[in-house]
Amino acid sequence: MNFLLHKTKFKSEEKHVNNELIFDSNYWDFINLVGDGFFFHNSFHLFGKSENNSFHDLIFRTELIKSIYKDMIPADVVSFGEDLFGNHFVYSSEGIGLFQLETAEIEYIASDFHEFIGEFTALIDYYTGESLAVAWLTNHTIDYEERLAPKLPFIVNGLYEVENLYKINYVRNLQFHSDLAIQIKNLPDGTTIKFDILPE
Repeated sequence: MNFLLHKTKFKSEEKHVNNELIFDSNYWDFINLVGDGFFFHNSFHLFGKSENNSFHDLIFRTELIKSIYKDMIPADVVSFGEDLFGNHFVYSSEGIGLFQLETAEIEYIASDFHEFIGEFTALIDYYTGESLAVAWLTNHTIDYEERLAPKLPFIVNGLYEVENLYKINYVRNLQFHSDLAIQIKNLPDGTTIKFDILPE
């Protein structure tokens, strides 16, 4: 998979510093070769270094998700990217995984970045939501600071369809879904829950 062919024209205005939070040579080899930014119709956002665009700064995004999810997210997590819906790709002591915003659970994918890229490229649409991004962009836009969120959350059988999506600022997206995760934490399957749907 040639990531450069699927990259949006956006990148850090600053150079990365190796071993800053992430101690995986495979990750840095990828960053040095391909760079950071948005890929696959903006459905995959690989964070970088940016003083001017906090939505793109790896350190800020890591601190932000920890401040919002608090003890629901492991303390050693480093967030390095997100999918179309704002779920975060993270490093932790357990490996590399996808932190699901609705449940505050990590789906572990690989032990290092080399293995991660192999798994990721084999299931790009699953890990990014690219097909929905393509469908969305047919009649809508999505800015760099926005992600798509379900009107009816996926965790309560919301459909993966454009009609069930709206765009939302990435910070509000984290805040809304952290509230949802708190409400459903430790609830048995089938429990009735009540929530407010954010306006478009």
